[in-house]
Amino acid sequence: MSKLRTFSICVDDIPAEKLVTAKNGKRYLNLTSWDNDEPDKYGNDFSVSISQSKEEREAKQKKVYLGNGKIVGSSQSSSSSSSSNDLPW
Repeated sequence: MSKLRTFSICVDDIPAEKLVTAKNGKRYLNLTSWDNDEPDKYGNDFSVSISQSKEEREAKQKKVYLGNGKIVGSSQSSSSSSSSNDLPW
């Protein structure tokens, strides 16, 4: 079973120059997400920001943080497969 992530972003914080128009005319926003080591005080498991270019990262420009979210599904436990390893034969 896969993990389902649900999150909310603040669209007011998206700079217009970060929207990329594709050949098909649709506009896209490249995002980066990262998992928190521990859920925050609101139970959020990960955060989302606008992706930075190599030049922006090297210049140590501040990330545009858009929001955070929670993992609401979980993969099947590995304990079910490991239980078969406990068989005596």
